[in-house]
Amino acid sequence: MRAVRTPDEQAAIDAVAKALRREGNAVEDDQAFSDRPDWVFSLNGTRIAAECRCINLEALMKWGNDTRRLVPGKCYEIVIPNEPHLWLQQAVLEKEPKAEEYRANSHAEQLWLIAHSELRTPLPFFPCDEPTLALLKQAAAAIRSSFDCLWFVHADCGAQRLWTRGEPTGEFPAFNIGSTYPTIRNRQGLATLTKSGGSFNVGRNNVVETITLQPLDRRYKL
Repeated sequence: MRAVRTPDEQAAIDAVAKALRREGNAVEDDQAFSDRPDWVFSLNGTRIAAECRCINLEALMKWGNDTRRLVPGKCYEIVIPNEPHLWLQQAVLEKEPKAEEYRANSHAEQLWLIAHSELRTPLPFFPCDEPTLALLKQAAAAIRSSFDCLWFVHADCGAQRLWTRGEPTGEFPAFNIGSTYPTIRNRQGLATLTKSGGSFNVGRNNVVETITLQPLDRRYKL
């Protein structure tokens, strides 16, 4: 078990706690937990265990079985299938096998999942606009899992409660694909770390390699 949370996990937890308190709820942390599950707290007297999952480039490459690695000091243009409903589904599927472990470790009455973007970077690789949020909420209402509540946290939209057990469920969303699959283009690079610090120059003369990720919806290919 990790002794401390990652900075992104802590930022996501802080955002959810702030949103809950803003609604007038009493939130009391159990400081004994920082992993498996990432956050244990009391919400108006109900003990809740929450697990976090960051949706970042590393996660998308893992879920897509893409074994390529970015080389430090090199600039990349990443073509990413824009399918946030499938990202949320993968986050839930990945954490589902450990759900009862989280519940048993924490003696929680409810189990939550907090999916989140990279919150410590000024340039998240995907936006959280109204269509994205609507797609996430529709997916959350359709996913069957052990989690009692699904949240999503992003710098653009803050902490958003997507679905809570007892609310209506529905059909999992599907794209109406025309001639092209929806994509996001993102330029990224890894700094080269030295004894004096990190350096990375994103300029017009940098060599840019394009990496195209394939859709998680296996019916399609880019």
